[in-house]
Amino acid sequence: MIKLFREFVTILEGVFVSNSRQFDVSKLQNRKLIQHMIESEGCKKFKGVRIVVHIILAACLKISIESIVESLVSRYVNHFSSCRQPNEDNALDEIIISENGPNLHEADDILERAMNKYWSENSQNGKWHFIRSGENIKTYFGGSSKVVGKMLSEPSKLPFMS
Repeated sequence: MIKLFREFVTILEGVFVSNSRQFDVSKLQNRKLIQHMIESEGCKKFKGVRIVVHIILAACLKISIESIVESLVSRYVNHFSSCRQPNEDNALDEIIISENGPNLHEADDILERAMNKYWSENSQNGKWHFIRSGENIKTYFGGSSKVVGKMLSEPSKLPFMS
């Protein structure tokens, strides 16, 4: 393997010397070099050391995919805190939407279409309606939360809010 790597470095050096017009070494980027290695012309030059080129390409792919996965996992952890753990299907849907969907402040049209579709399938008249039901709904007027109750009892400092 060491012999193959030395041969690869020799070929690589030859590519730089023979193509000094194409490659400005001071501005050389890894991506350009790798692209040249897998193009038809470059592929012929690196034919004897294909295993080294394969290893380089596999490493590039692994690093790229690994960083994407780490980023997704980090966003997943931030999105679903310990107090908010949905079932697996819903969590997957939310992550796919947050990753591929529009930013929330640009999502009015798609949200409106989704709500129209939902209510047309789940409502008698197709109109939106939100009904509070259930026994576990807390009202925050007075005794259920001291902080919220205190905030609601204080008048606003802004005259137009009262």
